[in-house]
Amino acid sequence: MCAVGVIVSALIPAHLMAAANDPLPTYYFLGKERTDLAFDGGRVAVRFRTELVAAEAVSAAIEAGVPAVRSEPLGINQWHILSLETPVLDTQGADLHLKALLTTSEVVFASPVFHGLTGSLPSGGFVIITGDVVVQFKPEHAPNAVAILTMVVPELRIVSDSVGTIKDAFRLRSSSSNGFDVLASANCLAQDTRVAWAEPNALISGCGGWCIVGDFDRDGDVDLADYLWILHCLTGPGRPIEGCRSADFDSDGDVDLADLLTFQGAFTGPQ
Repeated sequence: MCAVGVIVSALIPAHLMAAANDPLPTYYFLGKERTDLAFDGGRVAVRFRTELVAAEAVSAAIEAGVPAVRSEPLGINQWHILSLETPVLDTQGADLHLKALLTTSEVVFASPVFHGLTGSLPSGGFVIITGDVVVQFKPEHAPNAVAILTMVVPELRIVSDSVGTIKDAFRLRSSSSNGFDVLASANCLAQDTRVAWAEPNALISGCGGWCIVGDFDRDGDVDLADYLWILHCLTGPGRPIEGCRSADFDSDGDVDLADLLTFQGAFTGPQ
C-alpha cells in the first residue's frame, strides 16, 4: 500500500509522508488540506453479499466473533451499520472487528464508521468508506497517470478512466475489502505532487435521511443532474443562496470551490 518511490517521496515533506502512510487514518484530504473525520468506536459498517434482515446481520457478525447487538439496514447495496455491545477504544480495536467480519464469505466489504466530516454534517450523521477512490491528476501529469497509479498505489485498479465531465480523472477500486485500507490509499494519492486531489468514495447520512454525498436527487448516483444542481447553487464565498443548503458540504453558509471539490470527489456518473 502507498508504494511511494524514492523520487516521489523526496518531493513530499516528512510529516505528510507519515500521514499518507498511516494504515488506520481518521482523516482524508480535501485537495491538499487534511480534513479530520470523527471516529465512531461504537459502530462498524458491513456490506453483505446478499440482502439480510437486521437479525440475520447481527447473527452473522456474532458468528464472526464481533459482538454486535443491533443492525441498521441502510437500504442500498446490502449495507448495514452494526452497533457493538461495547464500543472499541481506538481504530486498532475497530480494525480487529473489520478483519474478523471479513473472514466470513457473507461479507463483501467492512468499514469503520465516522460521525461525519468534521463540521459538515448534522449531529448523528455518519460516513462509511467504500471500496472506490476518485482521483484527478494535474494536467501536465495526466499522460503518465496509469504508470503513476501502478507505481504509487498498485492495490488500486482502474475502474474508469473518465469521471463525468471532470478532466484527467479516474475512478479506482481497491483490492482490499477494509475501509481503513481504502482511506489510506486515497490519502497516499492525495499527497503525491502530481495529483490535483484524491478522495475515497464515501456513503454519507445526515442530509435528510440516507443519501450519498452529492446525490441531490436521491437516485442512487452522483451524475449530470446533480452537477447541474450544484452549478445552480455555486455562488462563491460569502454569498448564500436560498434552497442550497444540501450543496454546502462544509456548512460555512455558501456554496463555493471547496464544496465543488467535495462534489467532484463523489461524482460517479449514472449507475
